[in-house]
Amino acid sequence: MIKKSIKRIVNSASKLFTEYGYSKVTMDEIAAKAGVTKKTIYNNFSSKEDLIHYVVQEKTNIIVGGLEEIAYSTEITFLEKLEKIISFLFLEFNVKNKNLIEEYHNLAAPTPQEKMIPQIREAIIKLSGELLDEGIALGVIRENIPKQVVSYLFITLVDGLQRLYKDTMPPFTPGQFLVDSIWITGTGIFTPRGREIFRKRTAQEHEKEEI
Repeated sequence: MIKKSIKRIVNSASKLFTEYGYSKVTMDEIAAKAGVTKKTIYNNFSSKEDLIHYVVQEKTNIIVGGLEEIAYSTEITFLEKLEKIISFLFLEFNVKNKNLIEEYHNLAAPTPQEKMIPQIREAIIKLSGELLDEGIALGVIRENIPKQVVSYLFITLVDGLQRLYKDTMPPFTPGQFLVDSIWITGTGIFTPRGREIFRKRTAQEHEKEEI
């Protein structure tokens, strides 16, 4: 069982790192917020960097647990699960923990790839694969799709959404973006007439390249 003092330290550090950013928070401020002495912090954590690694691991466990709760829910539909997963990840990375995660990524050692990103990505890959199986069982997804490729496309979409919302605010939610992207991928943007025009245009371009 985690000591109450350690829990207070971690919770206080987490709140301060999230609100102000890792680099702007001092150990004195963490100790004051936690109601402990700075010596108590150093008795449990060797440095502020050691403390942020612990905080981020706690956040990682929460994020993975949240993903699993959505994916294994029996109260929402297959498509709703996909939408909720994207919205959940966006909220965790771009809103709730934005300062914490951005500054953690800038730490020299260990790199975030060694700790936080693999665990969350592995969870996304695993759960997206299981959701694909669910979709296949429901008859809404083809059986012969390359599931591993689709899982990595899902990861790419998550990364892309983080970059998209970093400096801009598109007129749609991350969940809506996912649902519309799936719809466009599945149905295309062209009418039958548009597909025929595009097919002819593509054929003409190929002919020009061969000349």
